[in-house]
Formats: sequence, structure tokens, C-alpha cells
Amino acid sequence: AQAIGPAIQARGDARSAGAATLAGYAEAEESFLALGAAVENDSLGSAKRNSERVERTMRELELAAIKKNAMERIEDLIAATEDEHERLKQMKKLNVLMMKIDAKRSFSSNISEQQDYYQKVVERISLHSKAKKK
Repeated sequence: AQAIGPAIQARGDARSAGAATLAGYAEAEESFLALGAAVENDSLGSAKRNSERVERTMRELELAAIKKNAMERIEDLIAATEDEHERLKQMKKLNVLMMKIDAKRSFSSNISEQQDYYQKVVERISLHSKAKKK
């Protein structure tokens, strides 16, 4: 079992990283299971030789899974950033609309001072709506 210890550790690390969903994992898993069969059949020389290959493959799959997970997190952050940019654009549009309304009134709107109401208004304003001209 010591002969395949590093391969066992590499397999566990790969699985923890989510490599089981990657292409190539099934083949690597078959090779890993063959190591166990070799140990059971007292073919320790064969197991030791193949253990290094299986360990290397599992480490490569672990790294690929880590990279995939990192890319997915980055994509989620970018998506969130785009939403924040849209929210900022909505807030700017609301401010412009409020300035136009205030310019036509004798008193000013104080929507921005009412934070909860202001947030709801910002969320409902569409970036693509157009103010009607009178």
C-alpha cells in the first residue's frame, strides 16, 4: 500500500477539487483501480511503476479542476460587477430625471434622502426607458 500512497493522496486531492466531473477523470480512475488490483495480486513492481503515472495524472486533473473553479468564480464576479455597473447607470439616470423634474417644479424632490424608497426606485427604473418630452 505504501507503493501507491502518493497516488491515493493525489486521487483524494483531485476528487476534493472537483476533478471527478472533468473529461479524462474516468480513465484516470480506472488506472487507479488497476493499481489496487495490482497490489491485491502482489504485483508490487507493476503497481509502483504505474503509481507514478496515476499520481501525475491525478495531480494534472486536480490542477485543471482548481483552474476551472477559479474561472467560474471570476465569471461570477464579473457578472456581479456588470450588475453593479447597471445599478450605477440606473442611479445616474434617476439623478438626471430628478434634476429635470426639479427644474420644472418650484420645490425639489428629496427622494435620495429617503434611502429605502430611493433604492426601490433605482431598481425599477429601466435603462432603456425614455423620458417623454412635452
